[in-house]
Amino acid sequence: MKQPDIVAPGIDILASYTPLQSLTGLKGDTQYSDFTLMSGTSMACPHVAGVAAYVKSFHPTWTPAAIKSAIMTSATPMSSRVNRDAEFGYGAGQLNPRKAVNPGLIYDMDEMSYIQFLCHEGYKESSIAVLMAEKSVNCSALLPQLGVDAINYPTMQLHMKSDQEPTVGVFQRTVTNVGTPQSIYNATIKAPKGVEITVKPASLTFSPAVQKRSFKVIVKAKPMASGQMISGSLIWRSSRYIVKSPIVVYSPQED
Repeated sequence: MKQPDIVAPGIDILASYTPLQSLTGLKGDTQYSDFTLMSGTSMACPHVAGVAAYVKSFHPTWTPAAIKSAIMTSATPMSSRVNRDAEFGYGAGQLNPRKAVNPGLIYDMDEMSYIQFLCHEGYKESSIAVLMAEKSVNCSALLPQLGVDAINYPTMQLHMKSDQEPTVGVFQRTVTNVGTPQSIYNATIKAPKGVEITVKPASLTFSPAVQKRSFKVIVKAKPMASGQMISGSLIWRSSRYIVKSPIVVYSPQED
């Protein structure tokens, strides 16, 4: 999603503080401390980075996308009663380092996936080439990604196209089994009022370890008021794992 992907502690964090500078940095301030309490989203960043490094220590060959997926799909769900912006305020939920190490399934991506996504979003080929350190990028020559968002991401977001007609979005996803070799995952769908969510297939069977399975999620939403956002979820469950993906449907605020 375009909003926060994950939530981490960021309020009243006891943080190290350089004794070489005063607490305020203002001239005449003689207050110094080795530690101080600090708050804000910036204090959440070190926690997320630390958890990513923690997961990487267990899985040194995992890509950044795989690590991010593990952190997001294993997060502890939060409620819109805590933040009325819901997923746009807290993403997939509050990170859980212990579960992130063993997520069961991951949504992985390689470099080409990001290039295809940027092409799909309409970025100039020259701009993409600079970002990817490539001499040239030819979007028309790339195999098109299926699905409305053209990316293998742990979350799904449907942008309403009309306030008069239903909007339908098809999301193509592929998961890799990094858990129990012999396992079956069944889909559990939570759809808000006015939204139909279908998953095909509704069951994924894995035999050997590190095996991939693809599926598609069809989201059909009735027209909604400008600025409204509602959310549901897709949860893949096995006898051992719970892999959750938020699904958000929203109608942009009219100017």
